[in-house]
Amino acid sequence: MNDFSAYANQQPAPESPLELFLRGMAGMVRQSENEKFQLKQHCDQLEKQNQQLPPSCIVAEGKQKELIAILNVLYEAGYATGCTKAEFMKRMADAMGAPGIANYTKALYNIKTTYKYDEIFQNLAEVAEREKTKND
Repeated sequence: MNDFSAYANQQPAPESPLELFLRGMAGMVRQSENEKFQLKQHCDQLEKQNQQLPPSCIVAEGKQKELIAILNVLYEAGYATGCTKAEFMKRMADAMGAPGIANYTKALYNIKTTYKYDEIFQNLAEVAEREKTKND
């Protein structure tokens, strides 16, 4: 029979300095990976929160009705295709963070009947002329 008692009482051999160093480096790498993972999770969470925020309105104060008229002309001139005018206005409302643009019918009617329509496009023509001469 074999005697196993000689092996049972052996003390583990002390680790060499190289083994201790490598174990410490492995721990540092694990800690760094954990920190990166936690930061990525935090960034993902912040990104989700950011996407849930309502978009801020980029339309100048008091200019939403004028913008509706301009968007209407763009649509009627054929610059937007593949959707109805209502869909186009809804997309523009979403893009500009101005939900009032989606309900354009009353504002557009008021602008057309008060001759404001002509003022808007005359102003745009003047701006276009200034821009054209600015580059000359």
